[in-house]
Amino acid sequence: MVSTRVVCDHKTLSDNKFLITYMPRPSKEICTTHGLDYDKVIKQDFKSDVESLSNFSDISIAASAAITAYARIHMSSIKIDILNKGGNIYYMDTDSIVCDVELEADLIGIELGKFKLEHLVEKAYFISNKTYCLILKNGDFAIKSKGVFSKDLIPFEFKTMHYNNTNIKTSLHLSPVPTSGDRGKGVWFFLRSIPKSSSSFFREAYPEKLRQWTSSGK
Repeated sequence: MVSTRVVCDHKTLSDNKFLITYMPRPSKEICTTHGLDYDKVIKQDFKSDVESLSNFSDISIAASAAITAYARIHMSSIKIDILNKGGNIYYMDTDSIVCDVELEADLIGIELGKFKLEHLVEKAYFISNKTYCLILKNGDFAIKSKGVFSKDLIPFEFKTMHYNNTNIKTSLHLSPVPTSGDRGKGVWFFLRSIPKSSSSFFREAYPEKLRQWTSSGK
């Protein structure tokens, strides 16, 4: 340790126990002084960190659970407000909602917990959680598909999933695999089905004022 890092303080607790305060990352100056290759020390240090990291010890489960719970409470109040105004809710997620009414002015902004208008929607297909297609007023489309490549899907496939009750197969990046002559640079793809869900989402929507709102999150 003393050959790679800055030692700030040390105390002898017993014959074979010491309390040492040191900087966590290697020092280039100290490595050079001890004749060590700084780049190699850094790489080895990083490799050791990754290999020993089985979980994130600095994450509070209670805090993450509370954040999710308060987000749901906040979104529930937004839902009630929309329904009280006579609006319809076509889809919602943790930080977004698709409806056919304007939100109140005090709910729109760049502050944390407020919303911004993400898309004006001409037509939409909602297949399951985090799997939907929005055909926008400007002619573009926005596709989300949990677990697979969104860019490999087109609106027609969502229409097929909706009307024909069929699954669509698309590619999912899984992991690197060796290839002949160039080990480790190959990429393995496999086909994964997107099931048509039986959830309570509006399956197809094309009201005149459909819009997607997302949390500003600033």
